[in-house]
Amino acid sequence: MRWAIGIDLGGTNIKAAAVDGFGQPFCQLRVPTLAEQGVDRVVDQLGTLVNELCNRVQAGPPAGIGIGVPGTVDRVLGLVILAPNLNWQAVPLQELLAKRYDLGVVLENDAQAAALGEHWAGAGKGVQHMLMVTIGTGIGSGLILHGRLHRGHTGRGPELGHSKLLADPGCCCGCGNTGCLETLSSGSAIVKALTEVRQDTGEKTLNKLNARAVIQKAAAGDPLAEKAVELAMTSLGTAIANLCLILDLELILVGGGVAEAGEYLMAPLRERITGAMSPYPPPKVGKGALGNWAGAVGAARLAFLEDLGKK
Repeated sequence: MRWAIGIDLGGTNIKAAAVDGFGQPFCQLRVPTLAEQGVDRVVDQLGTLVNELCNRVQAGPPAGIGIGVPGTVDRVLGLVILAPNLNWQAVPLQELLAKRYDLGVVLENDAQAAALGEHWAGAGKGVQHMLMVTIGTGIGSGLILHGRLHRGHTGRGPELGHSKLLADPGCCCGCGNTGCLETLSSGSAIVKALTEVRQDTGEKTLNKLNARAVIQKAAAGDPLAEKAVELAMTSLGTAIANLCLILDLELILVGGGVAEAGEYLMAPLRERITGAMSPYPPPKVGKGALGNWAGAVGAARLAFLEDLGKK
């Protein structure tokens, strides 16, 4: 049996899976990223996952290792150019792993990997023009055009999270710029919006919140939480609608931790996209089928393709 290792390198956790040639993960592992301890510590964590998968899977060596990275990568040089959530800049990740293993290592942006995973073995199977949006600490995006992953002129692919919706500069983003969509619609932005509103109302005691907790409060009828979520979905829907008007996409898939709220977020997002695109027909909008493992499955697909390209 042919299999490959797919890794989704996140700011908090690293998810890794053994994936077969049909896109089915059959052995899945997760460890903390430990990014605050530096690059070498993260590479150690990656090595732990690779070793464990190779030990558990009794089907010969893998075709290779694919890694989805939360940032901009140079696939040719195997370099992580910038990954703000990891505090990485110019990290030669491919080289660092290649020193440890006699396996091909290929890098890709994590949202691009998720788009590829859903297109290969998930909700985007057979779709020619689709956008994958991942909502977590930040906002990632992956684009399939004419049935192929679209990387653009520089190879970095789309950066929906860093598109600008505000006429004024707005908040500073992790990328170093201001006014990015990520500062309005990410999980972090939802928490920040609620926190600021609470402080404006004079509430001094703030419990530690995450995006999931805010969404749960909103679903339970908390008016301030409802407003924070509404603002986030309005901005996200506007940005997606703009891209759909330009590219005429047929499917929008939403993934990432925040997307686990399901229809509570999907319904207003669809409504905003439809309204912003009128009178043109909107795309279908839904959740990815692979959940939080889409990035790992897509990264494994890249490892398979890289392996085939060498033969």
